Amino acid sequence: MASALSILITALLSSVITLAILAVVAQRMVIPKVKAWLQEEVLPEFRTQVKNGAIDSGDTLLPKFRENVRDGFNDAIRDQMAGQVFEDAAKSVAKKMEGGLGALLGRKAD
Repeated sequence: MASALSILITALLSSVITLAILAVVAQRMVIPKVKAWLQEEVLPEFRTQVKNGAIDSGDTLLPKFRENVRDGFNDAIRDQMAGQVFEDAAKSVAKKMEGGLGALLGRKAD
């Protein structure tokens, strides 16, 4: 029984020492290399892809935004010519612009 206990304690201590050595090696060698690799290679490519995606999205959504703004102004002029209160026209324009901005920023229309 005593030899089984000593074997168990030896195995446990060996595992703890191995984990401690691996933690020190990872902390001093592996993690700095991974951080450097991320900073030098992955992050610039990620930024480029996000920038290109944003530009492509803007190019895609900008015509819809312009159309919403134009429709808003046309509605405002029509409402004003029909004798509607100017506040209603301004609300209409604001609503159209909000929809256009929402489309540009990727929000779904209500």
